[in-house]
Amino acid sequence: MPTARFELAAATVNNKIYAIGGDNATTVVATVEEYDPATNTWSTKSPMPTARRGLAAATANNKIYAIGGTLNSATSVATVEEYDPPTDTWRARSPMPTARGGLAAAVVRLPFSGERIHVVGGESFGEGSRTFDNNEAYDPVDDTWSTKAPMPLGRHGLAAQAIDDEVYVIAGGQTPGLSVSDYVYRLVQHDLPPVTIDEQAPPIEAGE
Repeated sequence: MPTARFELAAATVNNKIYAIGGDNATTVVATVEEYDPATNTWSTKSPMPTARRGLAAATANNKIYAIGGTLNSATSVATVEEYDPPTDTWRARSPMPTARGGLAAAVVRLPFSGERIHVVGGESFGEGSRTFDNNEAYDPVDDTWSTKAPMPLGRHGLAAQAIDDEVYVIAGGQTPGLSVSDYVYRLVQHDLPPVTIDEQAPPIEAGE
């Protein structure tokens, strides 16, 4: 990759991978680089309007959404920016209800309502540092957010993946900074009834 960094996000559109944002160990960056597996080549794209690390990225309707993250070690943001690969352009979208970094996102495809981006968990630093149990869903067509049932426990640095209309939320730390767990939750999304969450596994505390 042309730019070494950590705490970046990645998403795919049309068989190409986009590496977005992160921290180069000196500063938070807005860098966007596209990888084409067919030719094994990288190219530099238009940077995000807002440099961030610890953000989430998701693809819906062939556009990439860069969601949340932190500007530095103490400032979390609710920023949402949409990238259109064919035109290599960014535009601002409605911010998340809750500012946070270290979050995860997954796309659910509903048979009657289209695609929704579920954004779960996260953390904030500085005064009032905490982890988040939030589960917020974004409709990219209407550019609106809705709040769904929270996870039983707040976590950051977690992973999320969708299968059909279910989001699986995996592991993550229960306290800001260095912590771990092996929790797995299933978030079931239907038009009716609303989201429910089932606990699948007990936690492992840091140090155990």
